Amino acid sequence: MSQTFTNITSFPYLGNVAGISAQPIKIKNLSGQSVPLVIPWALYSTSTFNIGVQVNLGGQGLQNSLQQIRSVYIDNMKSSCPVYILFPDTGYVVVAKENSAGWFPVYTNQYNFSIIALGIDPNNIPITKVLITNVAIDASVDVEIDSAIAQFLASSLIQRGGTFNPQIGVPALGDQLFSTSLNSAINGAVSTLWGTPLAVGEFVYVTSVFCTVNMFAANTTIQAIIESTGLSGPIFNQVISVPAGSVLINSPFLNLQAQWKLDASQTWRVRSQVLGGAPQGQINFSFSYTINP
Repeated sequence: MSQTFTNITSFPYLGNVAGISAQPIKIKNLSGQSVPLVIPWALYSTSTFNIGVQVNLGGQGLQNSLQQIRSVYIDNMKSSCPVYILFPDTGYVVVAKENSAGWFPVYTNQYNFSIIALGIDPNNIPITKVLITNVAIDASVDVEIDSAIAQFLASSLIQRGGTFNPQIGVPALGDQLFSTSLNSAINGAVSTLWGTPLAVGEFVYVTSVFCTVNMFAANTTIQAIIESTGLSGPIFNQVISVPAGSVLINSPFLNLQAQWKLDASQTWRVRSQVLGGAPQGQINFSFSYTINP
């Protein structure tokens, strides 16, 4: 095992081990005993993010029930950090990666072990559940679950950015708002979006776009465009026409719920182009978005 656990801040298990009793468990045609443990990492520390929890199940009651620890089940879902279980008598280490759950065989002759979390996110401190059992279960990790969480099953159709791994994206939070306006009377009016360009490797995740036209004169036509000046190019354009004898006042022409992943190192902007007549008034854009959630 190449991973080392030196300089780990350790705490005794805060649960009442003396009050825990082994529970019967049956998987397929195998029957045995199990001991459930819950590790709410926030109870141990909110300032140290490499944490070890010392557990000893060597009390006479549990020892007689288990006789030997043969397998563990680790539920490390909704956790952005890996969790390890170290058995000191053999040096055997069980590894549950982030956002995963599964069964693992154990090699030990004792009842004491350490449950260790490395790199806990202080903004999202998880809870890990561990099931200690004397049933010998083959290793089985649900890869689909953690892969789906990491990739969020994103489609390349909802992402822009050229070479930036177009098959993978994360769901945008939409916790930021941005509004801007263009003077429709100016052919080629532009407004830069979201403070771009940002650093290479950063992204903007757009969750909604709402646009209105205000006091758009009769017998006129314009085109509204959302685009990058770089590799991605245009991602939306809309031709807005007003026939003779009519007028648009505060009229919505786009209300879109989106999941756009945009390369923030490019310059993103809105642009208007006069296609006919003499437009008046403004084109108003409102976005909800997130930068690198």
